[in-house]
Amino acid sequence: MAIFDRLEHFMQTWRHTTVSLNPPASAAQIEAAEKAMHVRLPDEVRAAYRRFNGVTREAFSPAYPARHPGPALFVNMYDWVDLERMVSLWRMMKSIEAQFMASGVWQRVRASDIQPHLKARPVDWCRKWVPIGDSGHFDKVYVDVAPTKAGVRGQIVYAGRGFGPEVSAVGFNSYLERLLTAYDSGKLILDKGYFWKTRSGAIVTDLASAGV
Repeated sequence: MAIFDRLEHFMQTWRHTTVSLNPPASAAQIEAAEKAMHVRLPDEVRAAYRRFNGVTREAFSPAYPARHPGPALFVNMYDWVDLERMVSLWRMMKSIEAQFMASGVWQRVRASDIQPHLKARPVDWCRKWVPIGDSGHFDKVYVDVAPTKAGVRGQIVYAGRGFGPEVSAVGFNSYLERLLTAYDSGKLILDKGYFWKTRSGAIVTDLASAGV
């Protein structure tokens, strides 16, 4: 079964919750987002948005207190963002970068200073990191379209103020494949609060550290 068929099947399990997959984005919407961020998204990410334009998480409603929040597709409670949110987050980060640069506290890392084993630039953010997962805080999940020599274009990176970047997967499809396979096998579970955990009950902060 193709990965996005598997994702759709997985999300059907949680159709009673407040999170759901969005309808497809159009080619024009994808191109407009790329133009706004001055990037070309990896083909697999473009294809992902042609299938589903991220997810929608409805606001909590007192009228339906029994409805649960449902799972986030990125561990640590990051939701897969739609294209509009992607561009909005990218612009927000670009604005923060400008403010920090003006105050002299933004990280400036030359390519020659990057250690050979590092797969992503050792910064809190760069303009070639495209937001794909959001938790509502400064830290995000990104698609890295300008990796270091040791990295892979399209790799999935977790980063935020004071931590990271942490490369989680070589690409979006690879990330979902590992997550869903681990869930189907029982290696990963979702607890009552919809946190991803190992079978032994440890909270998962990274797929690799969970042995996935």
